Amino acid sequence: MKWLKNLESLATTGIVGKCPICQSDNTDYCYTVVNEDTRLGYGDLWCNICKSGFHLSRIMVDEKAKHIVIGSPSPIPNDIKY
Repeated sequence: MKWLKNLESLATTGIVGKCPICQSDNTDYCYTVVNEDTRLGYGDLWCNICKSGFHLSRIMVDEKAKHIVIGSPSPIPNDIKY
């Protein structure tokens, strides 16, 4: 799993880190809350340079993490390759 170190970095520091594909520092993430009562949702990590990404499903979204509520405009670029 190429994005494993990025997932660990995001969980511990809140920073995605370098892209495992192109080594760019221009990476980002966003969680999407599907159920506001349980805070269940999904997440995406991506590189803004090479457009590679990773999708996480069925996760608990921390209120402090960068997130949106499903149905809101998404900051996730449309051309990400998962």
